[in-house]
Amino acid sequence: LTTQYALWDRIREVDLLKVRSRTRLADLLCHMISNEVLPITILKVVEWGTLTAGVSSVIRRVFKTLSTSSLTKIRRIFSPLFVRDKNPLLTEGLRLFLSVNFPDSEVYTKIEEYFCAG
Repeated sequence: LTTQYALWDRIREVDLLKVRSRTRLADLLCHMISNEVLPITILKVVEWGTLTAGVSSVIRRVFKTLSTSSLTKIRRIFSPLFVRDKNPLLTEGLRLFLSVNFPDSEVYTKIEEYFCAG
């Protein structure tokens, strides 16, 4: 839980970080999410409506790296977001972010299908 709070603080202050620190933060988030140490809901502190360039670059790096994972793993990672009415701001913000930043990604297109089916 302490790690989660520390990461939330880091995400909130990402615009104050140097590029190298942003890259490391993105890699850490990706590692922890892809290995299911932390759920994707760690990103619920992201202000999706007013994304800054710094936050956007970190999130883009996380999902670019995650997109190389198997569809089965990606589905498991995203599964907390398939539950209706749970984390609606995160779910909609993330769906929009992925559709804008990864429109040609086969993996994220499949995930969108799961969102629509759920």
